[in-house]
Amino acid sequence: MKMQKYYVVTEEKLYNHSFTADSEARSQYRRWFQESVANGNLDPELLFFSDEAWFTLKENVNSLNNIYWCSENPPEVPSHDSKVGVWCAVSARKVIGPVFFEETINSYRYVELILLPFFQELTEEEKLYGYFMQDSTMAHTAEFSMAVLEEVFSERLITCGLWPPRSPDLNPCDYYLWGTLKDRVYVNNPHSLQELKENIQREIADVSRAELRHVWRNIFRRCEACLEAGGRHFETLCEAALQEENGLQIPGVPRLCMTKPCPGTRSKGILQMSRAPNFHFRHTKCK
Repeated sequence: MKMQKYYVVTEEKLYNHSFTADSEARSQYRRWFQESVANGNLDPELLFFSDEAWFTLKENVNSLNNIYWCSENPPEVPSHDSKVGVWCAVSARKVIGPVFFEETINSYRYVELILLPFFQELTEEEKLYGYFMQDSTMAHTAEFSMAVLEEVFSERLITCGLWPPRSPDLNPCDYYLWGTLKDRVYVNNPHSLQELKENIQREIADVSRAELRHVWRNIFRRCEACLEAGGRHFETLCEAALQEENGLQIPGVPRLCMTKPCPGTRSKGILQMSRAPNFHFRHTKCK
């Protein structure tokens, strides 16, 4: 029997959401954001975007060392490795977090484990004039969660009804923070969840204000890109980092390439990014 060599690689599933309702919601948010900044109701430096993500120990699969010898291409093997949940809130000035969790977040855990510690990190200015963005998951929009949030932010909440669903290309946590962290926290090959948590804490603490300011400038570019795309998803997963006028390169911040395919990808068209990475294993035949 002839045996062939197959490498193990991680692959992220990508989805293209092009529903009319989503496009309208995204266009509505884009208009609200730009108008609120223009009329002075929203100071973009006092806007916090929030999100959760899962980090697994095998996010850093070494495709060069994991080799299988088979007669034909094996099927996909899902990853069920140990994982830890991470919540962060990001503004133009700082990153608040990480908050770690290992169980599914419900309304009670969201308030006790995440929101109350988050409030303690806010300045008086941020409490009085800041805006807070969250997605529309049940734990976030439950009556208990919303009541606690409204005590601090009143009507300055960007959530269900205003924040468009399936819009990772508009949330800096999705298009910048999680990708940047996952590029960095596996460099030393952590062997336990505790080591992984320490890496995440260290890398978040090292995020500079200059880096965040460059990310925040990209928010306005993305609003314009959303307008040009008619509200549709526009995110292209480019490997090159965003380059500002002063030449600063920000790891994990993709350049807005609207027409060119991503370098190093196999797709001939524009790739749309799903809200949360869904990594799995695929055995890929060596050429």
